[in-house]
Amino acid sequence: MIGIIICTLLFTHASADSSKFSIHEHNIPPEFSAKYEIHINGISLGEIKVGLAKNTQSEWTYSSKAKTKGLAALIGGGQDMSETSHLRLIEDNIRPVLFERIKASSSENKSERVIYAWHKNHVRATYKDRVLNETIDKYSLDLFTLQLSLMSNINKLPNETRVTAISKAKFKDYLIIRHADTILDTIYGARNCIVIERKRGDASYKIWADANVHGLPLKIEHLENGKIQYAVSLVKSSLH
Repeated sequence: MIGIIICTLLFTHASADSSKFSIHEHNIPPEFSAKYEIHINGISLGEIKVGLAKNTQSEWTYSSKAKTKGLAALIGGGQDMSETSHLRLIEDNIRPVLFERIKASSSENKSERVIYAWHKNHVRATYKDRVLNETIDKYSLDLFTLQLSLMSNINKLPNETRVTAISKAKFKDYLIIRHADTILDTIYGARNCIVIERKRGDASYKIWADANVHGLPLKIEHLENGKIQYAVSLVKSSLH
């Protein structure tokens, strides 16, 4: 087992393009709920439910719950997974204050927790036996909240940019690529899509986002070494 790692640096950790992913009152999507099917080669592997709720004038909750079945459940230990980001309007932008990812199998706890202390620009993240303590700037995000950020900024993303996000108690660098726009056939008919890809090493997530409905993901493919591992397709959305 890896011992506890505590990293306290003397500089602010953020990528040069971080501000391109900031969330504000004018660009955050309205409240919504969406349901997706996880599948590969026509075989259903489970479902994901995603939602954004506005709790008060200055607080939001962005959440996701995944439930696998069949072989996917067997490989994953038969456990569901939930991810929740609690966000708050602080000064001029909307920032996460707490992120929690809960996933526990019979053999291993893969839960994750990120606590943001914005009054001192500090974050504490834990995953398994790993601990991260770090100084951050106001644009810092965890990987889950980054998805909401992409929705919020979908129409102004450049062709290529880099961003640093917190994942599994580490800072990780991702390349965000905007591909050519396309039309995708969905349960709601043909939709104009902005296609983006979040890439790190040989793994990536390709996202077909609705260009006219707040950047809502219509389809997602997870690829490794260019091969599709599984896909996620929209089944139902309150925004349509």
